[in-house]
Amino acid sequence: YDVSQMYGLIAAKLIPNPLELHENVVIFGGTHKTLPGPACGLILTNNDVLHEKMEKTINPIYIRHTQMHQKVSLLFALIEFEIYGKAYEERIVELSNALGEALANLGFDVGKTEDKYTKTHEVFIYTDEELMNRIYNNSTLFGITLNKKKKRLFKGYGIRLGTQEIARYAWPASSMKQVAQIIFEISNENVDDNKVRKLLAGLPDKRIQYTFDKSVRDRFQRFL
Repeated sequence: YDVSQMYGLIAAKLIPNPLELHENVVIFGGTHKTLPGPACGLILTNNDVLHEKMEKTINPIYIRHTQMHQKVSLLFALIEFEIYGKAYEERIVELSNALGEALANLGFDVGKTEDKYTKTHEVFIYTDEELMNRIYNNSTLFGITLNKKKKRLFKGYGIRLGTQEIARYAWPASSMKQVAQIIFEISNENVDDNKVRKLLAGLPDKRIQYTFDKSVRDRFQRFL
Protein backbone atom coordinates (compact mmCIF):
# COMPACT_ATOMS: atom_id res chain seq x y z
CA TYR A 1 0.00 0.00 0.00
CA ASP A 2 1.59 3.29 -1.15
CA VAL A 3 1.15 5.80 1.68
CA SER A 4 3.54 8.46 0.37
CA GLN A 5 0.98 11.24 0.68
CA MET A 6 -0.39 10.11 4.04
CA TYR A 7 2.57 8.83 6.10
CA GLY A 8 2.41 11.72 8.56
CA LEU A 9 -1.37 11.59 8.90
CA ILE A 10 -1.17 7.86 9.63
CA ALA A 11 1.68 8.35 12.11
CA ALA A 12 -0.36 11.01 13.93
CA LYS A 13 -3.37 8.65 14.01
CA LEU A 14 -5.59 11.07 12.12
CA ILE A 15 -6.42 8.46 9.50
CA PRO A 16 -6.47 4.65 9.89
CA ASN A 17 -3.21 2.71 9.85
CA PRO A 18 -3.25 -0.21 7.36
CA LEU A 19 -0.79 -2.10 9.57
CA GLU A 20 -3.41 -2.20 12.32
CA LEU A 21 -6.33 -3.07 10.05
CA HIS A 22 -5.02 -6.05 8.09
CA GLU A 23 -2.54 -8.89 8.35
CA ASN A 24 0.44 -9.37 6.04
CA VAL A 25 0.57 -5.72 4.97
CA VAL A 26 3.48 -3.80 3.48
CA ILE A 27 3.28 -0.01 3.39
CA PHE A 28 5.83 2.20 1.68
CA GLY A 29 6.30 5.78 0.63
CA GLY A 30 8.32 8.96 0.65
CA THR A 31 9.25 10.93 3.75
CA HIS A 32 8.95 14.43 2.34
CA LYS A 33 5.20 14.99 2.05
CA THR A 34 3.06 14.87 5.22
CA LEU A 35 5.94 13.19 7.06
CA PRO A 36 8.66 15.84 6.95
CA GLY A 37 12.23 14.75 6.60
CA PRO A 38 14.99 14.11 4.07
CA ALA A 39 13.81 12.84 0.71
CA CYS A 40 14.00 9.09 1.11
CA GLY A 41 11.70 6.12 1.51
CA LEU A 42 10.29 4.08 4.37
CA ILE A 43 9.01 0.52 4.06
CA LEU A 44 7.09 -1.02 6.97
CA THR A 45 5.35 -4.34 7.47
CA ASN A 46 3.54 -6.19 10.25
CA ASN A 47 4.74 -9.61 9.09
CA ASP A 48 8.12 -11.06 10.14
CA VAL A 49 8.39 -13.35 7.12
CA LEU A 50 7.75 -10.49 4.69
CA HIS A 51 10.24 -8.37 6.60
CA GLU A 52 12.95 -11.01 6.22
CA LYS A 53 12.24 -11.39 2.50
CA MET A 54 12.46 -7.64 1.96
CA GLU A 55 15.71 -7.40 3.92
CA LYS A 56 17.29 -10.02 1.67
CA THR A 57 15.78 -8.77 -1.60
CA ILE A 58 15.92 -4.99 -1.42
CA ASN A 59 19.50 -5.01 -0.19
CA PRO A 60 21.71 -5.77 -2.13
CA ILE A 61 19.62 -6.46 -5.26
CA TYR A 62 17.97 -3.04 -5.50
CA ILE A 63 20.04 -0.94 -3.10
CA ARG A 64 23.84 -1.13 -3.27
CA HIS A 65 24.65 1.48 -0.65
CA THR A 66 23.07 3.97 1.74
CA GLN A 67 24.11 7.42 2.94
CA MET A 68 24.67 7.64 6.69
CA HIS A 69 23.93 11.37 6.83
CA GLN A 70 20.48 10.64 5.38
CA LYS A 71 19.81 7.98 8.01
CA VAL A 72 20.83 10.34 10.81
CA SER A 73 18.69 13.15 9.35
CA LEU A 74 15.70 10.81 9.09
CA LEU A 75 16.21 9.68 12.69
CA PHE A 76 16.21 13.28 13.91
CA ALA A 77 13.09 14.01 11.83
CA LEU A 78 11.27 11.03 13.37
CA ILE A 79 12.26 12.09 16.89
CA GLU A 80 10.94 15.57 16.10
CA PHE A 81 7.71 14.09 14.71
CA GLU A 82 7.18 11.95 17.81
CA ILE A 83 6.97 15.15 19.86
CA TYR A 84 5.42 17.68 17.49
CA GLY A 85 3.87 15.51 14.77
CA LYS A 86 0.28 15.30 15.98
CA ALA A 87 -0.08 19.06 16.41
CA TYR A 88 1.50 19.63 13.00
CA GLU A 89 -0.78 17.15 11.23
CA GLU A 90 -3.85 18.62 12.93
CA ARG A 91 -2.84 22.04 11.62
CA ILE A 92 -2.53 20.56 8.12
CA VAL A 93 -6.12 19.30 8.18
CA GLU A 94 -7.37 22.53 9.75
CA LEU A 95 -5.77 24.64 7.01
CA SER A 96 -6.97 22.31 4.25
CA ASN A 97 -10.59 22.68 5.33
CA ALA A 98 -10.26 26.43 5.85
CA LEU A 99 -8.81 26.72 2.35
CA GLY A 100 -11.55 24.52 0.87
CA GLU A 101 -14.24 26.66 2.47
CA ALA A 102 -12.60 29.91 1.34
CA LEU A 103 -12.32 28.64 -2.24
CA ALA A 104 -15.95 27.48 -2.24
CA ASN A 105 -17.05 30.91 -0.99
CA LEU A 106 -15.30 32.43 -4.02
CA GLY A 107 -17.31 30.23 -6.36
CA PHE A 108 -14.91 27.36 -7.00
CA ASP A 109 -16.23 23.81 -7.27
CA VAL A 110 -14.30 22.22 -4.41
CA GLY A 111 -14.29 18.51 -3.66
CA LYS A 112 -15.90 17.51 -0.38
CA THR A 113 -16.10 14.36 1.71
CA GLU A 114 -19.08 13.99 4.04
CA ASP A 115 -19.18 17.16 6.17
CA LYS A 116 -15.58 18.23 5.41
CA TYR A 117 -13.68 19.37 2.38
CA THR A 118 -10.88 16.97 3.19
CA LYS A 119 -9.44 14.69 5.86
CA THR A 120 -5.88 15.18 4.60
CA HIS A 121 -3.53 17.85 3.27
CA GLU A 122 -5.09 17.85 -0.19
CA VAL A 123 -7.76 20.16 -1.57
CA PHE A 124 -9.27 19.52 -5.02
CA ILE A 125 -10.79 22.11 -7.34
CA TYR A 126 -12.90 20.69 -10.16
CA THR A 127 -12.46 22.64 -13.39
CA ASP A 128 -12.73 22.35 -17.14
CA GLU A 129 -9.52 22.01 -19.16
CA GLU A 130 -9.29 25.71 -19.98
CA LEU A 131 -9.62 26.89 -16.38
CA MET A 132 -7.20 24.22 -15.17
CA ASN A 133 -4.51 25.32 -17.60
CA ARG A 134 -5.10 29.00 -16.88
CA ILE A 135 -4.65 28.53 -13.12
CA TYR A 136 -1.62 26.31 -13.59
CA ASN A 137 0.13 28.49 -16.16
CA ASN A 138 -0.43 31.64 -14.12
CA SER A 139 0.76 29.90 -10.95
CA THR A 140 4.17 29.29 -12.53
CA LEU A 141 4.51 32.99 -13.30
CA PHE A 142 4.15 33.91 -9.62
CA GLY A 143 6.06 31.01 -8.05
CA ILE A 144 2.91 29.35 -6.69
CA THR A 145 3.16 25.59 -6.25
CA LEU A 146 0.15 23.52 -7.25
CA ASN A 147 -0.65 20.60 -9.55
CA LYS A 148 -2.97 20.21 -12.49
CA LYS A 149 -4.53 16.80 -13.04
CA LYS A 150 -6.57 15.02 -15.66
CA LYS A 151 -8.17 11.98 -14.06
CA ARG A 152 -11.49 10.52 -12.97
CA LEU A 153 -10.89 11.70 -9.42
CA PHE A 154 -11.37 15.25 -10.72
CA LYS A 155 -14.38 14.37 -12.88
CA GLY A 156 -12.07 15.09 -15.78
CA TYR A 157 -9.87 18.10 -14.98
CA GLY A 158 -8.81 19.83 -11.82
CA ILE A 159 -6.29 21.55 -9.58
CA ARG A 160 -4.72 19.89 -6.55
CA LEU A 161 -3.49 21.99 -3.62
CA GLY A 162 -1.55 20.80 -0.59
CA THR A 163 -1.22 22.54 2.79
CA GLN A 164 1.61 20.51 4.33
CA GLU A 165 4.22 23.21 3.72
CA ILE A 166 2.26 26.24 4.90
CA ALA A 167 1.09 24.23 7.92
CA ARG A 168 4.75 23.75 8.87
CA TYR A 169 4.90 27.54 9.12
CA ALA A 170 1.89 27.40 11.49
CA TRP A 171 -0.04 29.92 9.41
CA PRO A 172 -3.41 30.80 10.97
CA ALA A 173 -6.61 29.44 9.41
CA SER A 174 -7.67 33.01 8.64
CA SER A 175 -4.78 33.33 6.17
CA MET A 176 -6.43 30.74 3.92
CA LYS A 177 -8.86 33.44 2.77
CA GLN A 178 -5.90 35.30 1.33
CA VAL A 179 -4.49 32.14 -0.25
CA ALA A 180 -7.89 31.44 -1.82
CA GLN A 181 -8.05 35.02 -3.11
CA ILE A 182 -4.68 34.50 -4.79
CA ILE A 183 -6.00 31.38 -6.53
CA PHE A 184 -9.07 33.34 -7.59
CA GLU A 185 -6.96 36.14 -9.07
CA ILE A 186 -4.78 33.79 -11.13
CA SER A 187 -7.90 32.04 -12.41
CA ASN A 188 -8.95 35.20 -14.26
CA GLU A 189 -8.29 35.61 -17.97
CA ASN A 190 -6.73 39.02 -17.35
CA VAL A 191 -4.58 38.72 -14.26
CA ASP A 192 -3.83 41.85 -12.25
CA ASP A 193 -0.09 41.32 -11.63
CA ASN A 194 0.20 44.06 -9.02
CA LYS A 195 -2.77 42.75 -7.04
CA VAL A 196 -1.42 39.19 -7.02
CA ARG A 197 2.07 40.27 -5.94
CA LYS A 198 0.58 42.46 -3.20
CA LEU A 199 -1.47 39.51 -1.92
CA LEU A 200 1.59 37.26 -1.99
CA ALA A 201 3.68 39.84 -0.13
CA GLY A 202 1.00 40.09 2.56
CA LEU A 203 1.10 36.41 3.50
CA PRO A 204 2.52 35.41 6.92
CA ASP A 205 6.23 34.76 7.35
CA LYS A 206 7.73 31.42 6.35
CA ARG A 207 9.34 30.28 9.60
CA ILE A 208 9.56 26.59 10.38
CA GLN A 209 7.46 25.63 13.41
CA TYR A 210 6.65 22.35 15.18
CA THR A 211 10.32 21.74 15.78
CA PHE A 212 12.94 21.93 18.50
CA ASP A 213 14.17 25.32 19.66
CA LYS A 214 17.73 26.42 18.90
CA SER A 215 19.23 25.12 22.15
CA VAL A 216 18.02 21.58 21.41
CA ARG A 217 19.13 21.81 17.76
CA ASP A 218 22.60 22.85 18.92
CA ARG A 219 22.79 19.74 21.11
CA PHE A 220 21.85 17.56 18.12
CA GLN A 221 24.43 19.34 15.98
CA ARG A 222 27.23 18.17 18.24
CA PHE A 223 26.51 14.56 17.28
CA LEU A 224 26.90 15.22 13.54
